[in-house]
Formats: sequence, structure tokens, C-alpha cells
Amino acid sequence: MTLSKIAAATISHTELPGTLAEIAEVVGVETALKVAETVGGRRAYFAANPRPDNWLAVAVGLEAAKAIGSHLAPGKSGIELEVPLGPMGARARKWRLIHEMIAAGATKSEIVRVTGVHPKTVQRHRNGHTGYNAKVSKQREEQVDKDES
Repeated sequence: MTLSKIAAATISHTELPGTLAEIAEVVGVETALKVAETVGGRRAYFAANPRPDNWLAVAVGLEAAKAIGSHLAPGKSGIELEVPLGPMGARARKWRLIHEMIAAGATKSEIVRVTGVHPKTVQRHRNGHTGYNAKVSKQREEQVDKDES
């Protein structure tokens, strides 16, 4: 099973950043994550009508590539965009591995040895750490609520 399939099972398109969220709306989270695996962290050219040998068609299939291209570059020949790493970044992959190992019953020392993280990091994840700073997230939510009222 590929990392994009594993991540797609647990991630909604609303959790993806920028261009990846747009792609996920059109062709699904798994396909968006394949794009992140292929060109995440770089600028990439999205042809409006890609050919079968185009990088995007090779990565996700011609039909999906055409849907992505026509969505991202309507009325143009194509567009160059920054593609975020999203959950394909090194930290996200490591955190996913930590959570998988916890779920599989691995010991803290096994997880530390395999992932190279500090034992306290493993303990935080066991205690429900999601990777987001809860205090900052709460402040952002409060600000949004304040702005909406």
C-alpha cells in the first residue's frame, strides 16, 4: 500500500493546503497526495490539456491529469503553481509512522529506535498529540469566531 493510499484514508480535502486542496476537490485526496509525492515542495507546470507523456499524466493517469489541468488553468494553456508538501512532508510521514506503531502495540523504545524521535515525542503522541499546537489553534478559532460576530 502506498503512502498516498494510507494518508488518503485518514485525510479530508479540507485538511490539505492550497493547490493540493483544489486538486483533491476535483479528483480526490489520494490523487492529490500522488501529486504531492511527485512534485510537493516545488513549483510545477500544470498543462490545461496534458498529453499522455506529461509528468502529471504519468503520475495520476491521463483522465485525472486532464481534470486537474482544466480546473487549475481554465481558458489558458497551463499554469505554474507552488505545490505544497502537505502530508507527504518528512515530519508528517514520521508522525504517521509513530501513530501506526502505537496502534500496532509497539513499545516506546521500539518507536524511538525506528523513527529517531525523542521518547517524550512518542509519549506526546500516545497522549493524543496531533501535530498541531493546540494553544495556537484555539487562538485562531477564537479570532475567527470574533471576526464572524
